[in-house]
Formats: sequence, C-alpha cells, structure tokens
Amino acid sequence: MKSAFCLQFPARNTKIPIMTYKSTKKRILPLLAALTYVFAGTPVISAEEPDGSQTDLQIIELESSDTQPLETIKHTVLSRYYDEYDAENTVISVSPFSQVSAGLNSVVVNIDFVNDDTGVGTALSVPVLIRNILSDDPSVLLTAETVSVKKNSEFDPLEYIAQITDGSGILPALSVDSDVNTEVNGTYTVNYTVTNMHGHSDTASLEVEVYTPVLAPGENVDLSTLMINDDGSVYAMFEAINAVRAAYGLYPYVLASDSGMTASAIRAQECTYFLSHTRPDGTPYHTVMEQVGEPHGSMVWEILVAYGNSVESNLNWWLNEPGHAACVLGTFGTVISIGHSGNVWEAMVY
Repeated sequence: MKSAFCLQFPARNTKIPIMTYKSTKKRILPLLAALTYVFAGTPVISAEEPDGSQTDLQIIELESSDTQPLETIKHTVLSRYYDEYDAENTVISVSPFSQVSAGLNSVVVNIDFVNDDTGVGTALSVPVLIRNILSDDPSVLLTAETVSVKKNSEFDPLEYIAQITDGSGILPALSVDSDVNTEVNGTYTVNYTVTNMHGHSDTASLEVEVYTPVLAPGENVDLSTLMINDDGSVYAMFEAINAVRAAYGLYPYVLASDSGMTASAIRAQECTYFLSHTRPDGTPYHTVMEQVGEPHGSMVWEILVAYGNSVESNLNWWLNEPGHAACVLGTFGTVISIGHSGNVWEAMVY
C-alpha cells in the first residue's frame, strides 16, 4: 500500500510586510492607462491591440529566490496605477502563473479591493508580462525531510519529489540512492542528486522510518475506549490524537502555545467558507504562523476535515485517509495546533 502525505510547503523565514504605500504623485486610474506612465525600475514595452492602438505592457521580473512572488506582483502593479493603496485589503490572483517558466510569460493580474477608499468590491484587471530570472544551478525540492512508512508497505522514493528545476529550462538528470527495506523496522536515508548539462548539481536527503503499527491498517478506532470524553472541543481532539498515537507506539504530540492555537482557530474559521490549504488572500496556510508570531521549524503540515462535529467521526476520517493519517501518526513533528469552527476541523503539525 503506497503511503501519501498531506499538502505541505516549506515555511518562510522572511516575509514582505503588508503596509500602506504612499507617495506624492497624483493618482492615475487604470482607465487612464492609455497615458504613458512608466513605474520607476519596471521596464515597459509596447504591444499592438486588435484595433491597432498602442498599449504598454508592464514587465515584472521575478527572482527564483522570491518566496512571495504574488506579493511582489501585487505591489508592482498597484504602484504603477495608484499613489496610495492599502495592500492588506487586497486579494490577488494571477492566471496563468508559473515561477519556473523561462522567458516572457503573458498573464492577467486580477486585484480585488475590499473597503478601500475607491469603494467596496472594486477590481483591477490588467495584462502583464512576467520574466522569471532563473538560477543557473539545478534544484531538487522534497515534500518532506522525514517520513514514516508502515512495515511491509510499498515505498517509492520518487513520490517525495516536490519539484526539480534548472535555469537552462531543460530538466537535469536525476539519480536516487535508496537503501530502504520496508520488511525491516529501522531508519533509512534516501539521497537525491540532480545534475544539469553544465555539470552543476544539487542534492537532498529524505529520512525514512519503517515501523510496525499496533493497530490494523484501515481499522476504525473506538475512541470511547481511549478517551476520557468527546465533548467536541479541540482539547478532546488533542487527547484523542495522542491516545491513538500511543496505541501505535508513537510519542505524544505537545499541544501548541496560545499563539499556535490561535493560528489554527483562524485557519478553521477561514475554511468554513473557503476549504483549501490556500488562504482566502491567496497565500499558503502556514503564513498564519507568521501572522500570530508562532515560532516553528522549517516545515509545517496542515490537515483539514469537515465531517460533522464529533471528535470520533472526524479523527477516524483522518486516520482512514493515507495522506492525513501520515500527519496524525507521523514522526516528523513534535507540536500540534488544533482549530474547530462549525463543522471544520484543522490541525497543523510542526
């Protein structure tokens, strides 16, 4: 049985602050874009429209090291059309968007304004060109640093590759060195190496723990035999998760601090109307950690479920879905935060 893992992203140590930008220039509305206006530091080219008139297409350059490309695009576009704007009250979408495509890429940037001084629900939609400044070196990124695999289950090291890129636009050669034996409990290492046509290389390592579960795979857990109560609280969920982990012979999670629990409470509330690992503002789920000031390691994993209010029904749903069970029963984190809003349960492990 192949193992699967919940959606995850590398946590960011840096963040572009969201703030109000002001200058002394006069406001230029998007409808006046026919007037030639060049944003300082941003090159502009001319393109023919179908009716033969000229329009300026803004070129935005993105470094491959930019961990918040949508924020960069947002501020660059808004700065071209507005002297004053409140970036915190805007939501951006870019279609289509890729940070690994070489050359100029034509995209449409849509920015919705909420409660800004131009009115509620106003929107800016403009075509721009994205030029990705790609590194000359290849890169290999994994979905995790450490994973747990049940004894006698199938293991495919290629399933844990999140992304392979190279500045040349040609995928580098990949080699995988694995000594994982799922028939024997223990800790193993898988080494990944990518090498491009210039001989430049990058490496990554995955630590794999093979273990024997105490409970049968896929078996529903009778939480009434493991829990003190099921009052529907996040603390009951925390107690239940650690009871199940103990039944599997795993160490207990530590409950997150107040700021960590606040982060999960925010995410649970957001997911009551936008059930996704992407937040309503378009940023990844783990940015809520920076929002509340919760310290964490290099990786944060999130799991979601909306399967009724009871702890038992929702936890059993997690346990019977391989990707989510890997977070509940994993050994890659030590701290868990839990949030509950309506019929949505959310947890982050880090």
